[in-house]
Amino acid sequence: MTGTAVFLAGIAYELGEQEKSLADLTSFPADALEGLRELGVSDFRTTSRTSTQLAHASALRTLEAVGPGRRDTVTHVIHATNSHHDAAATHEVGSGRLQQSLGLAKAFPLGISLGYCANLHTALHLAAALISAGAAGDVLVICADALGPDDDRSVSGGISVHCDAASSVLVTRDALPGSLRLLHTELHIDPALADIDPSVNFLRHMSVFGKGCARTTGKALSAVGSLPQGISRVLPNNYNNRVNRGLAEITGFSVDQVFMANISRLGHALASDNLINLADSLEMNPAEPGERMLLLASGPNQWGVSVVEAQ
Repeated sequence: MTGTAVFLAGIAYELGEQEKSLADLTSFPADALEGLRELGVSDFRTTSRTSTQLAHASALRTLEAVGPGRRDTVTHVIHATNSHHDAAATHEVGSGRLQQSLGLAKAFPLGISLGYCANLHTALHLAAALISAGAAGDVLVICADALGPDDDRSVSGGISVHCDAASSVLVTRDALPGSLRLLHTELHIDPALADIDPSVNFLRHMSVFGKGCARTTGKALSAVGSLPQGISRVLPNNYNNRVNRGLAEITGFSVDQVFMANISRLGHALASDNLINLADSLEMNPAEPGERMLLLASGPNQWGVSVVEAQ
């Protein structure tokens, strides 16, 4: 666990405004679409907005949730995205405009991208380290991705479809009402996985992928002194029912512990999956004090796990 108590507050998200179904993916082969349906994938969201506009909408909800006075305590904004086609997300003018529009003109921006769909955990790890070192006040973390018009919506290996979305959370040393304590974040990478093409050798790819999930999860649980049965709910990335059940098995959890309600509703919202699933899970079933939850994400060859505890 982190030496300095660090909390997550104001979890929020923004979805693409256009509701789509697999039937809208006319470029996908019919057998691929049928396979996804059989695996529980159904709907997803797209947007005509930029990823930065999605980020703004989500971040505004976070800041409103924690109270207007918290803006003055935010010293850093960590913006995690892989929407590099969006100039507003990568150009210095766009970044500045986003922060001005949020009333965070004095907060220093930091960019995260190389964790890909595990970007959230890279951001949480960095935010907690800055706070624990006394180098930051509050840190606003934003994950936002929106595919370009020519981007392929198929998730690597054809296991799901991409969804346009943003999510956000305030990382703070203050135990705000409704906040969750961030107990630990574990990061892991296996660069060799990048050499295994899932379209050529899917089973080998998934074997190495699963081992990475198990290793990262095991180390995170060990760091907080928990066993899998001590975790009330697991909030993973949204892939499909078969993959997510397999992840539950290989990481030592039961399927009942794993939140999978958004697989059919949203598909895979890249680095935002974990916070979206956490927010929805807590809305459906509020956590009891002391309840521990585990967020699990993976990129092409990297993994991130964070354990949080309700206050």
